[in-house]
Amino acid sequence: GLRQRQLGNQPHPLRRRRRHGRPDAQQCGSRDHWRTCRRGATGEPVVGGQLAASPGTWSPQGSYTFQWLADGTAIGGANGSTHVLTTGEWKKQISVRVTGSRTGYMPASAISEQTPAVASGTIANTRRPTVRGKKRIGRTLTASPGSWSPDGLTLRYRWMRDGKAIKGATKRRYKLTKANWGHRISVQVTAMRDAYNSASSRSARTKRITR
Repeated sequence: GLRQRQLGNQPHPLRRRRRHGRPDAQQCGSRDHWRTCRRGATGEPVVGGQLAASPGTWSPQGSYTFQWLADGTAIGGANGSTHVLTTGEWKKQISVRVTGSRTGYMPASAISEQTPAVASGTIANTRRPTVRGKKRIGRTLTASPGSWSPDGLTLRYRWMRDGKAIKGATKRRYKLTKANWGHRISVQVTAMRDAYNSASSRSARTKRITR
């Protein structure tokens, strides 16, 4: 069944076996199923996560190319068996088109089912914020935001006195007033980016503020 037809020397069409259905990604209609069929790849349909698909079962076997789709439209440059989801695919449903080819056979394509809509990504704080400066009335404290991923985040600051927000203290620097005497100061940093859930991290409290 792997030879060309002798009559007219026309190539056979390359067909996938019906009993096996579409490529493996076809079985990924839910987030749980997607994790199961990714065969060892990490992540899920979230911004920054990685999706993967195998070609499924074809008859006869051939070589395969991949094209990832967002809401049915080809994603530029997304031609591998894995794809890392970007902010451009946020809230879209992802599928993959597999094209099989083999010498002497007409190529054929199959498209998987779509994943659920791509969810917001996760912002990670890998080193918590710190506070620098002398802890005395009249001196200015400076917040160091710590380390965050991914890149391109917007950071906001909120200074705290004994764990409670100080009204109007939302800059990176904070000048200590008499109201802070005897109290302990900390800073909370909130990181934001489109298509990502915001995240916050708080520094340790300083020693008590002196005169």
